[in-house]
Amino acid sequence: MGFTKTGGKSTFKAWKEWKEGDFISGIFMNTKPNHFNPQNLDVIIQIEDSEFQDGQKLKVGENFTLNHLAIISKQIERGDWKQGDRVHLEYMGKEALGDNHKFKGTMAHSINMAVDLEYRKNGNSVKSDALENATVGNESAELQL
Repeated sequence: MGFTKTGGKSTFKAWKEWKEGDFISGIFMNTKPNHFNPQNLDVIIQIEDSEFQDGQKLKVGENFTLNHLAIISKQIERGDWKQGDRVHLEYMGKEALGDNHKFKGTMAHSINMAVDLEYRKNGNSVKSDALENATVGNESAELQL
């Protein structure tokens, strides 16, 4: 029987500290209320691979907290991300929100996101009672894919 870390210490990096080209890949483990605004949810990723321009190193298997970002919550809300999925996020910098957005012209973090559907299809997703209780935020944002 294989075990997966579902709690414990988690590394964090504020979005303002991310640089263009920074990325993380790993397993989407769970969500938790944001420390400053519990209505928003942060996301826990178990790291498989990462690279940061500032040299920060993450260990394989380490839990990493992604601070709340509406486009990630939207992915979870729509079911594009399921607990146990292998996900990849690459930071693309900031860009102005488009004409169709409520906050047109506002600068926002831009992130390329991907889910490994082959991993999910092959039944490799993490199975754990700790993964059954995720909730998601309800903000809308533009999504860059």
